[in-house]
Amino acid sequence: REGREVETTLKLRQETHHDPLAGEMSFWELGFTLSGLSRPGAMLSPDMVDNHDRLNFSWAQTTRRVSSELTNATYSLTGLFSGRVKATQLSGPITIFYLAGRQAEAGWIPFLNLMVLISISIALLNLLPIPGLDGGHILFASFEMITRRPLPPKYRAAIQVTGVIMIFILMLFVLGSDLMRMWRLSSGV
Repeated sequence: REGREVETTLKLRQETHHDPLAGEMSFWELGFTLSGLSRPGAMLSPDMVDNHDRLNFSWAQTTRRVSSELTNATYSLTGLFSGRVKATQLSGPITIFYLAGRQAEAGWIPFLNLMVLISISIALLNLLPIPGLDGGHILFASFEMITRRPLPPKYRAAIQVTGVIMIFILMLFVLGSDLMRMWRLSSGV
């Protein structure tokens, strides 16, 4: 620190942050920042770095980023079922529209990052074995492959209706959560 070598022990501490969009969120922090990165000129612009292999670098970065976002989305989905993630942290079309506007104001890169995150989340949700979604159709096809006969139409229809009702209830919950979130943002609560 400031040209001297300092030895210290870092301890994790749990912090709680109130986010108007997500509500109360707990996280662990070490309590330090890399202040050198915030100084002007500490990081070079990508245009100033001689890189003859930009395309390969871009592909590697994209692969790493999508993989990371896929892992985060999977963690969030499993966290909903295990209780690690609160149901109030689900976002629907109103919050997505709000965040997309904020990210578009910040620039193309933050906006595209949000679109990638939303696309990955929707793709994962679509693959859940819920009747009415693609994962439900995969489940039916797997059942037919194992039993070598289709599910009777009466049962298939009942399962599909149940799945559609579950999706509709989820949509209503998320829409209500979005409206509450926007109300909190507008009233400053």
